[in-house]
Amino acid sequence: MNEKSPTSYIKEIDNFISSEDIDLVVGYMNANKGDSSRFRKGVEKDRWDSQCPETYDIKQHAPILNILKKSYYEFVKVSTEFYNLKETYYPYAIWMSILGPGCGLKAHRDNHEGAENIDLSGVIYLNDNFTGGELYFPELDHSYTPKSGSLVIFPSPYIHQINKVISGYRYAIPLWATKNKDGSLLRLE
Repeated sequence: MNEKSPTSYIKEIDNFISSEDIDLVVGYMNANKGDSSRFRKGVEKDRWDSQCPETYDIKQHAPILNILKKSYYEFVKVSTEFYNLKETYYPYAIWMSILGPGCGLKAHRDNHEGAENIDLSGVIYLNDNFTGGELYFPELDHSYTPKSGSLVIFPSPYIHQINKVISGYRYAIPLWATKNKDGSLLRLE
């Protein structure tokens, strides 16, 4: 990383997921966010997420499972190509997240204590009709304003946060991969 600036390791990919798949996933999230067997209600009033596999088995999302799998494998493919990685990467986790007004996420790194095996991080954005909710890297003073259908990838040690949503609802699919086969949590097969 000494030859490139740290921000050059953050890749933004437009048109990563089709509008048809976005409609299916957002429709599914809206229809099921109140189902505690599929989504967890956050402490904040307007926050829901489905943490697979930490809280839920991904197979509980059968109606959109093929979209999640396809998106996950494409995330790993574009990440390994962009970073010119030679190792095999394995599924770690994939979440679905809805953040409403006042919701955000404080600064953190993805490969924190208890999740040291995470090597690759990404976020698929399913909409952009909200204000706030930017992905911000405070140590780099770099932010990304979500665009519907885009993917952002970055090294898991990078400290980042989600700025609070001001209005509207932010729909996203965060995902992670590991090169440690024994540290792989998520079973997609």
